[in-house]
Amino acid sequence: MLKARTVLNAVFLLVVLFNLFSWFILPDNVAIHFGGSGAPDSWMSKGAHILIFMVLMAVLYGSFALSPRLLDEVPKKYISLPNSDYWLLDENMPEAKRRMENIMYTLGVATGLLMLGVLILIVAANLSDTVRLNGGIFLVMFISYIAYTAWWLVRVFAAFRVPGTGSG
Repeated sequence: MLKARTVLNAVFLLVVLFNLFSWFILPDNVAIHFGGSGAPDSWMSKGAHILIFMVLMAVLYGSFALSPRLLDEVPKKYISLPNSDYWLLDENMPEAKRRMENIMYTLGVATGLLMLGVLILIVAANLSDTVRLNGGIFLVMFISYIAYTAWWLVRVFAAFRVPGTGSG
């Protein structure tokens, strides 16, 4: 669990540092949205782009890093997880929280890596002679993230099986 949290912290720190570094290499106006062909269709100032990306990263990081605490803070009737009748018993909550932390941290790492990839593509597009997003690489990243998320969801259900049973 500590390892997963450390990796989560490192990935988000890397994204933030790369975003800050992009201040020195991006033009004053940057393309921030691209159509299906990769051509830019929305622009903004470099400062606004960097600020919005920082806020987005803070919200994402907070969502993944703090969500396991919801098991302690939110009334049990509002918590939905597989086999909640078992996992939300007081004696099982420490293990449920440990499992939730690991699960959320790993999804956070994948999301942080996706955001890093998107940021790198945006910076590369804005530094090229003809501003254009590499749609092929973006598509591979996006499909990989969706596939990972599907596998992650299977892991969620496996992690919250009732111990000693073959299924939920």
